[in-house]
Amino acid sequence: MLVLLSVSSCGRKGPPVAPRQVAVPAVNDLESIIEINNVILTWTVPKTKEKESPPITGFVIHQAKYSVSEDFCENCPINYKPVAEVAADFNGNDRKIKYIKQLDKGFKYFFKVTAFSKNMTSESRDSNIIKFDY
Repeated sequence: MLVLLSVSSCGRKGPPVAPRQVAVPAVNDLESIIEINNVILTWTVPKTKEKESPPITGFVIHQAKYSVSEDFCENCPINYKPVAEVAADFNGNDRKIKYIKQLDKGFKYFFKVTAFSKNMTSESRDSNIIKFDY
């Protein structure tokens, strides 16, 4: 059996494989409040396990916007676009982040947030989705 293994191998190395990057944790408590003509999105900065995942340095807010007058396909994929980046700045134990976005009347809105590490080397899964008509 040893002879078969040595004969079947060509001795060449395979292509290099990048070290496996652990993703930063995802936001799971995205909430919204509508005030006047704005939506206020709030969420908590997820805690990271220092040795397992890189620290979170910021967030990308993704938005999709559809006219309420057009037919909306509930089972179709939603076309999100990044609309802002927010730094992961928080004070002490208050790990809440807030983002304010002006709204236009007559639209169906979808929002989600992803966290990222320094230089966008690692990005989280999507947060929970906020959806409303305005």
